[in-house]
Amino acid sequence: MKRLVLLLAANSLAFGLAGCASVSKKCFGDGVCRTESDGKVTWEGPPEKVAEYQAREEAQKKAAAERDAAFASAEKRPASEPIRVAIVGPSVVSQGLQTFALTYRQMFMEAMGGDPRIQLVDAGRIAHLLKDGDSMSSRNDGPPAKVDQKMARRVRDGSGEVDVLVVVTAKEKERTGMVSGGGGVGAAQVVNVEFSASLSSVYTFDEQKKSEIGDSNTGIVMGGYDKTGQHKKAELKGNRDPSKDRAAVTQLAQWVKQTVNGPVGAQLPSLTAVQTINEKMKEQMKTQLQQDPQTQKLMELLQKQKSAQPQ
Repeated sequence: MKRLVLLLAANSLAFGLAGCASVSKKCFGDGVCRTESDGKVTWEGPPEKVAEYQAREEAQKKAAAERDAAFASAEKRPASEPIRVAIVGPSVVSQGLQTFALTYRQMFMEAMGGDPRIQLVDAGRIAHLLKDGDSMSSRNDGPPAKVDQKMARRVRDGSGEVDVLVVVTAKEKERTGMVSGGGGVGAAQVVNVEFSASLSSVYTFDEQKKSEIGDSNTGIVMGGYDKTGQHKKAELKGNRDPSKDRAAVTQLAQWVKQTVNGPVGAQLPSLTAVQTINEKMKEQMKTQLQQDPQTQKLMELLQKQKSAQPQ
Protein backbone atom coordinates (compact mmCIF):
# COMPACT_ATOMS: atom_id res chain seq x y z
CA MET A 1 0.00 0.00 0.00
CA LYS A 2 1.40 3.32 -0.99
CA ARG A 3 2.15 5.69 1.81
CA LEU A 4 0.38 9.04 1.57
CA VAL A 5 1.58 12.03 3.51
CA LEU A 6 -1.20 14.43 4.43
CA LEU A 7 -0.29 18.11 4.32
CA LEU A 8 -3.06 20.32 5.61
CA ALA A 9 -3.06 23.75 3.97
CA ALA A 10 -3.80 26.87 5.95
CA ASN A 11 -6.78 27.76 3.82
CA SER A 12 -10.13 26.03 4.25
CA LEU A 13 -13.34 25.72 2.29
CA ALA A 14 -15.84 28.33 3.34
CA PHE A 15 -19.54 27.75 3.33
CA GLY A 16 -22.20 30.20 4.44
CA LEU A 17 -25.83 31.05 4.29
CA ALA A 18 -27.08 34.51 3.55
CA GLY A 19 -28.63 36.04 6.65
CA CYS A 20 -32.17 37.26 6.83
CA ALA A 21 -32.96 40.88 7.48
CA SER A 22 -33.37 41.67 11.18
CA VAL A 23 -36.93 42.86 11.77
CA SER A 24 -38.41 44.01 15.07
CA LYS A 25 -42.03 45.13 15.33
CA LYS A 26 -43.89 46.16 18.46
CA CYS A 27 -47.44 47.43 18.79
CA PHE A 28 -48.46 49.31 21.94
CA GLY A 29 -52.21 48.68 22.07
CA ASP A 30 -53.25 52.27 21.32
CA GLY A 31 -52.93 52.19 17.55
CA VAL A 32 -49.19 52.87 17.47
CA CYS A 33 -46.68 50.36 16.07
CA ARG A 34 -42.92 50.67 15.80
CA THR A 35 -40.96 48.65 13.21
CA GLU A 36 -37.18 48.44 12.99
CA SER A 37 -35.61 46.76 9.97
CA ASP A 38 -31.83 46.69 9.65
CA GLY A 39 -31.51 49.81 11.77
CA LYS A 40 -34.26 51.81 10.02
CA VAL A 41 -37.23 52.75 12.22
CA THR A 42 -40.74 53.41 10.90
CA TRP A 43 -43.90 54.29 12.84
CA GLU A 44 -47.59 53.67 12.27
CA GLY A 45 -50.55 55.25 14.05
CA PRO A 46 -52.16 58.59 14.95
CA PRO A 47 -49.60 61.38 14.42
CA GLU A 48 -50.00 62.87 17.92
CA LYS A 49 -49.52 59.46 19.53
CA VAL A 50 -46.52 58.67 17.32
CA ALA A 51 -44.97 62.00 18.33
CA GLU A 52 -45.32 61.06 22.02
CA TYR A 53 -43.56 57.74 21.50
CA GLN A 54 -40.83 59.33 19.41
CA ALA A 55 -40.17 61.91 22.13
CA ARG A 56 -40.09 59.18 24.76
CA GLU A 57 -37.65 57.14 22.67
CA GLU A 58 -35.36 60.14 22.22
CA ALA A 59 -35.37 60.68 25.98
CA GLN A 60 -34.43 57.02 26.49
CA LYS A 61 -31.59 57.34 23.97
CA LYS A 62 -30.32 60.42 25.78
CA ALA A 63 -30.43 58.62 29.13
CA ALA A 64 -28.59 55.63 27.61
CA ALA A 65 -25.90 57.90 26.19
CA GLU A 66 -25.50 59.50 29.62
CA ARG A 67 -25.06 56.07 31.22
CA ASP A 68 -22.50 55.14 28.56
CA ALA A 69 -20.54 58.29 29.33
CA ALA A 70 -20.83 57.73 33.08
CA PHE A 71 -19.42 54.21 32.85
CA ALA A 72 -16.65 55.33 30.47
CA SER A 73 -15.49 58.15 32.76
CA ALA A 74 -15.92 56.30 36.06
CA GLU A 75 -13.06 55.38 38.36
CA LYS A 76 -11.33 52.26 37.03
CA ARG A 77 -11.48 48.96 38.86
CA PRO A 78 -8.52 48.20 41.12
CA ALA A 79 -6.76 44.84 40.85
CA SER A 80 -8.14 43.90 44.28
CA GLU A 81 -11.71 43.75 42.94
CA PRO A 82 -13.07 40.72 41.07
CA ILE A 83 -14.24 40.64 37.46
CA ARG A 84 -17.64 39.00 37.02
CA VAL A 85 -17.79 36.95 33.83
CA ALA A 86 -20.78 35.19 32.26
CA ILE A 87 -19.99 32.47 29.71
CA VAL A 88 -22.64 31.48 27.18
CA GLY A 89 -21.84 28.11 25.64
CA PRO A 90 -19.93 26.55 24.08
CA SER A 91 -23.01 26.22 21.89
CA VAL A 92 -22.70 23.70 19.08
CA VAL A 93 -23.59 25.19 15.70
CA SER A 94 -23.26 21.99 13.65
CA GLN A 95 -25.78 19.16 13.97
CA GLY A 96 -22.97 16.60 13.95
CA LEU A 97 -21.62 17.99 17.23
CA GLN A 98 -24.84 17.88 19.27
CA THR A 99 -23.69 14.71 21.02
CA PHE A 100 -20.62 16.48 22.38
CA ALA A 101 -22.26 19.75 23.55
CA LEU A 102 -22.10 18.92 27.26
CA THR A 103 -18.55 17.53 26.93
CA TYR A 104 -17.25 20.71 25.33
CA ARG A 105 -19.07 22.82 27.93
CA GLN A 106 -17.41 20.90 30.76
CA MET A 107 -14.01 21.16 29.08
CA PHE A 108 -14.27 24.92 28.67
CA MET A 109 -15.55 25.61 32.17
CA GLU A 110 -12.78 23.47 33.67
CA ALA A 111 -10.21 25.40 31.67
CA MET A 112 -11.70 28.69 32.90
CA GLY A 113 -11.12 27.73 36.52
CA GLY A 114 -8.18 28.61 38.72
CA ASP A 115 -8.09 32.35 38.07
CA PRO A 116 -8.10 34.24 41.39
CA ARG A 117 -9.75 37.36 39.98
CA ILE A 118 -12.38 35.99 37.59
CA GLN A 119 -15.77 35.29 39.18
CA LEU A 120 -17.94 33.09 36.96
CA VAL A 121 -21.63 34.06 36.87
CA ASP A 122 -24.25 31.46 35.94
CA ALA A 123 -25.30 32.36 32.38
CA GLY A 124 -28.78 31.06 33.15
CA ARG A 125 -29.36 34.18 35.24
CA ILE A 126 -29.08 36.39 32.15
CA ALA A 127 -30.58 34.04 29.53
CA HIS A 128 -33.65 36.28 29.15
CA LEU A 129 -31.39 39.23 28.26
CA LEU A 130 -29.38 37.58 25.48
CA LYS A 131 -31.95 38.15 22.74
CA ASP A 132 -34.12 41.06 21.72
CA GLY A 133 -37.59 40.05 22.85
CA ASP A 134 -39.19 42.22 20.16
CA SER A 135 -37.11 40.90 17.27
CA MET A 136 -39.08 38.51 15.06
CA SER A 137 -35.86 37.31 13.42
CA SER A 138 -34.34 36.14 16.70
CA ARG A 139 -37.27 34.48 18.46
CA ASN A 140 -36.76 31.08 16.85
CA ASP A 141 -32.99 31.24 16.50
CA GLY A 142 -30.65 29.15 18.58
CA PRO A 143 -28.07 30.46 21.05
CA PRO A 144 -26.20 33.65 20.08
CA ALA A 145 -23.12 33.27 17.86
CA LYS A 146 -21.32 36.32 19.23
CA VAL A 147 -21.62 39.31 21.54
CA ASP A 148 -23.17 42.41 20.01
CA GLN A 149 -23.65 45.92 21.37
CA LYS A 150 -27.38 45.64 22.02
CA MET A 151 -26.90 42.36 23.86
CA ALA A 152 -24.11 43.78 26.02
CA ARG A 153 -26.26 46.80 26.91
CA ARG A 154 -29.26 44.62 27.81
CA VAL A 155 -27.07 42.54 30.14
CA ARG A 156 -25.53 45.70 31.63
CA ASP A 157 -28.84 47.44 32.31
CA GLY A 158 -30.93 44.37 33.10
CA SER A 159 -28.54 42.38 35.26
CA GLY A 160 -26.14 44.50 37.29
CA GLU A 161 -24.08 41.44 38.19
CA VAL A 162 -22.04 40.86 35.00
CA ASP A 163 -18.98 42.83 33.89
CA VAL A 164 -17.85 40.78 30.88
CA LEU A 165 -19.99 38.71 28.54
CA VAL A 166 -18.40 35.78 26.67
CA VAL A 167 -20.10 33.79 23.90
CA VAL A 168 -18.41 30.53 22.84
CA THR A 169 -19.42 28.36 19.87
CA ALA A 170 -18.27 25.07 18.34
CA LYS A 171 -18.82 24.16 14.71
CA GLU A 172 -17.55 21.67 12.17
CA LYS A 173 -14.70 23.01 10.08
CA GLU A 174 -13.77 21.47 6.73
CA ARG A 175 -10.07 21.69 5.96
CA THR A 176 -8.42 20.67 2.70
CA GLY A 177 -4.81 20.22 1.68
CA MET A 178 -2.51 18.68 -0.88
CA VAL A 179 -1.55 15.00 -0.76
CA SER A 180 1.62 13.59 -2.31
CA GLY A 181 3.41 10.29 -2.23
CA GLY A 182 4.60 7.44 -4.46
CA GLY A 183 4.70 9.74 -7.47
CA GLY A 184 1.04 10.69 -7.19
CA VAL A 185 -0.67 13.91 -6.20
CA GLY A 186 -4.13 14.85 -4.99
CA ALA A 187 -6.15 16.50 -2.26
CA ALA A 188 -7.41 15.41 1.13
CA GLN A 189 -10.21 16.70 3.34
CA VAL A 190 -10.90 16.35 7.05
CA VAL A 191 -13.65 17.81 9.24
CA ASN A 192 -12.29 19.22 12.49
CA VAL A 193 -14.00 21.36 15.14
CA GLU A 194 -13.53 25.13 15.28
CA PHE A 195 -14.04 26.75 18.68
CA SER A 196 -14.69 30.51 18.67
CA ALA A 197 -14.99 33.03 21.50
CA SER A 198 -16.48 36.52 21.31
CA LEU A 199 -16.32 38.76 24.37
CA SER A 200 -16.79 42.34 25.49
CA SER A 201 -17.17 44.47 28.56
CA VAL A 202 -20.86 45.23 29.05
CA TYR A 203 -20.03 48.84 29.94
CA THR A 204 -18.11 49.90 26.83
CA PHE A 205 -18.71 47.61 23.87
CA ASP A 206 -15.51 46.48 22.15
CA GLU A 207 -15.71 42.95 20.78
CA GLN A 208 -12.62 40.78 21.09
CA LYS A 209 -12.64 37.44 19.26
CA LYS A 210 -10.47 34.38 18.81
CA SER A 211 -10.74 30.90 17.27
CA GLU A 212 -8.91 27.62 17.79
CA ILE A 213 -9.22 24.41 15.74
CA GLY A 214 -9.20 21.03 17.46
CA ASP A 215 -7.61 17.79 16.30
CA SER A 216 -10.64 15.48 16.36
CA ASN A 217 -12.16 14.36 13.05
CA THR A 218 -14.51 11.83 11.54
CA GLY A 219 -12.03 10.45 9.01
CA ILE A 220 -10.22 11.53 5.87
CA VAL A 221 -11.42 11.75 2.26
CA MET A 222 -8.65 11.68 -0.38
CA GLY A 223 -8.72 11.94 -4.15
CA GLY A 224 -6.16 12.48 -6.89
CA TYR A 225 -4.00 10.81 -9.54
CA ASP A 226 -1.30 8.19 -9.15
CA LYS A 227 2.00 8.18 -11.09
CA THR A 228 0.32 6.46 -14.07
CA GLY A 229 -2.31 9.19 -14.34
CA GLN A 230 -5.18 7.06 -13.06
CA HIS A 231 -7.74 8.74 -10.81
CA LYS A 232 -7.89 7.32 -7.30
CA LYS A 233 -10.22 8.00 -4.39
CA ALA A 234 -10.15 6.71 -0.83
CA GLU A 235 -12.11 7.37 2.34
CA LEU A 236 -10.97 6.47 5.83
CA LYS A 237 -13.95 6.73 8.18
CA GLY A 238 -13.65 7.17 11.91
CA ASN A 239 -15.46 8.35 15.04
CA ARG A 240 -14.83 11.80 16.49
CA ASP A 241 -12.92 11.72 19.77
CA PRO A 242 -13.66 14.98 21.64
CA SER A 243 -10.71 14.43 23.98
CA LYS A 244 -8.46 15.35 21.05
CA ASP A 245 -10.02 18.83 21.13
CA ARG A 246 -9.08 19.51 24.75
CA ALA A 247 -5.87 21.35 23.83
CA ALA A 248 -7.74 23.75 21.51
CA VAL A 249 -10.48 24.35 24.11
CA THR A 250 -7.88 25.01 26.80
CA GLN A 251 -5.95 27.44 24.58
CA LEU A 252 -9.16 29.36 23.86
CA ALA A 253 -10.05 29.54 27.56
CA GLN A 254 -6.54 30.78 28.37
CA TRP A 255 -6.96 33.55 25.78
CA VAL A 256 -10.30 34.53 27.37
CA LYS A 257 -8.72 34.76 30.83
CA GLN A 258 -5.74 36.76 29.56
CA THR A 259 -8.00 39.16 27.64
CA VAL A 260 -10.37 39.65 30.56
CA ASN A 261 -7.52 40.26 32.99
CA GLY A 262 -5.65 42.43 30.49
CA PRO A 263 -7.12 44.98 28.07
CA VAL A 264 -10.77 44.44 29.03
CA GLY A 265 -10.25 44.42 32.78
CA ALA A 266 -8.12 47.56 32.66
CA GLN A 267 -11.10 49.58 31.36
CA LEU A 268 -13.77 48.31 33.75
CA PRO A 269 -15.36 50.78 36.18
CA SER A 270 -14.95 50.07 39.89
CA LEU A 271 -17.69 48.10 41.62
CA THR A 272 -18.59 51.14 43.70
CA ALA A 273 -19.01 53.22 40.52
CA VAL A 274 -21.14 50.48 38.93
CA GLN A 275 -23.44 50.38 41.96
CA THR A 276 -23.79 54.19 42.05
CA ILE A 277 -24.59 54.47 38.33
CA ASN A 278 -27.06 51.56 38.47
CA GLU A 279 -28.91 53.11 41.41
CA LYS A 280 -29.19 56.39 39.53
CA MET A 281 -30.47 54.52 36.48
CA LYS A 282 -33.18 52.82 38.56
CA GLU A 283 -34.34 56.17 39.89
CA GLN A 284 -34.49 57.57 36.34
CA MET A 285 -36.49 54.56 35.15
CA LYS A 286 -38.86 54.91 38.09
CA THR A 287 -39.44 58.58 37.23
CA GLN A 288 -40.00 57.76 33.56
CA LEU A 289 -42.56 55.10 34.45
CA GLN A 290 -44.39 57.48 36.74
CA GLN A 291 -44.58 60.03 33.91
CA ASP A 292 -45.57 57.49 31.26
CA PRO A 293 -49.26 57.84 30.25
CA GLN A 294 -49.66 54.11 29.65
CA THR A 295 -48.23 53.27 33.06
CA GLN A 296 -50.48 55.85 34.71
CA LYS A 297 -53.57 54.35 33.06
CA LEU A 298 -52.53 50.87 34.17
CA MET A 299 -51.96 52.04 37.75
CA GLU A 300 -55.38 53.76 37.77
CA LEU A 301 -57.03 50.58 36.49
CA LEU A 302 -55.33 48.46 39.14
CA GLN A 303 -56.37 50.94 41.84
CA LYS A 304 -59.99 50.83 40.67
CA GLN A 305 -59.95 47.03 40.69
CA LYS A 306 -58.50 47.04 44.19
CA SER A 307 -61.13 49.53 45.40
CA ALA A 308 -63.90 47.44 43.90
CA GLN A 309 -62.89 44.34 45.85
CA PRO A 310 -64.95 43.62 48.97
CA GLN A 311 -63.20 44.57 52.18
